[in-house]
Amino acid sequence: MKKQKKSLPKKLFIAIDKIYDGSQNKKVEKKFKKKFNIIVDKDIVYSDVRPDVCKLDVYYLDNLKEKKPVFLYIHGGGFVAGNKYYRRGISEWIASQGYVVVTISYSLAPEGKHINAIQDLGEIAKWINANAEKYNYDLDKLVIGGDSAGAYYSATLANLATNPEFSEKVNVKADLKINALALICGIYNIELALGKKMPFDFANKLLLDFIGYKIKDMAGYEYHDALSPFNYVTKDFPRAFISFAKKDIFCGGQGEALTKKLQGYGTQVVNANSKLFKDNHCYSLMWKGKAAKTHNEILSGFLKDIKEGK
Repeated sequence: MKKQKKSLPKKLFIAIDKIYDGSQNKKVEKKFKKKFNIIVDKDIVYSDVRPDVCKLDVYYLDNLKEKKPVFLYIHGGGFVAGNKYYRRGISEWIASQGYVVVTISYSLAPEGKHINAIQDLGEIAKWINANAEKYNYDLDKLVIGGDSAGAYYSATLANLATNPEFSEKVNVKADLKINALALICGIYNIELALGKKMPFDFANKLLLDFIGYKIKDMAGYEYHDALSPFNYVTKDFPRAFISFAKKDIFCGGQGEALTKKLQGYGTQVVNANSKLFKDNHCYSLMWKGKAAKTHNEILSGFLKDIKEGK
């Protein structure tokens, strides 16, 4: 069988994960091994529909006697790359704060399209509900979050759980009570993103991977109306920590727009942001610099409030 040639977006996002694995994960792992005994249960299949893709890891401190809040973390990677392996650092960081952390891999484009990943979200929702007793986590203190495309899918999962219209449109259910979201440098409005000029016809190439259509033809995609979670946010959307980089090369303006919409509903929003170009997309995952430090202090405080039942 002839090997499929990787697209430019796929090559780029695969390279980003590999290049920054040291700073985002290995250094953090080394630090936490000295401070905490974090246990990791690896490669648990959460869906029999796509068992080769739908796998998760569970991170937790050395005992499960005390009931803990739970954080479902969804990795980024431009919809085309990444997996749970490349979010070891932040998973351990959240676990160190007393959370059971479930981090997943899911369908990636172009092998799997947008709708396949949403179907995976429905499957992980079932797993989260079914395994609360086994891992002794509190379903009333469920946080869902992720970075970049992972923040997109976190918002999508929140729509599945809170907006029946959206759930019906994609024919996927998620019976979850989400306490809060933690959205890091995400994309929520595809139309807004596609309106920004990018070199090398990057937007067209990424969209072709993601849904199988170029921008000019995207209205022909069966789930075109379900592409932007921003459009299905309602007053029932969970409270959220939303971070963004003001000079983000991939997701400029996205966090600001979602914040404004949620605040219009009276939903609690906690923000963190960077102002300098060097503190760019997903800057907090680099774990260095004033902006990253401030971001993670704010997020840590947000998670502490949830843990304490506030």
